[in-house]
Amino acid sequence: VRAETESQKLEYEQLLDIKVHLEKEIETYCRLIDGEDGSCTKSKGYGGPGNQIKDPSKATVVKTIVEEIDPHGKVLSSRVHTVEEKSTKVNNMKSEQRVPS
Repeated sequence: VRAETESQKLEYEQLLDIKVHLEKEIETYCRLIDGEDGSCTKSKGYGGPGNQIKDPSKATVVKTIVEEIDPHGKVLSSRVHTVEEKSTKVNNMKSEQRVPS
């Protein structure tokens, strides 16, 4: 019984370490996606208090950056395509910037 309890304790500690690592990784991705505005919130639903989700009342913004690069690695042009989605409404915005050569 003691050996089984010790084994379960070690397994629990390993799972807890993995959970903490994954929460930190999710937090990093959240900051990369949302910026430093702190719009990522923690969920208190299924999966425990460590799960992070976006507030459904806020908009989702997806930015796609396309860069044209010459063989020497110099950026020739850069395009940003932004799609903002609020519940069912979708707004599309495009901008393009030419880099002088």
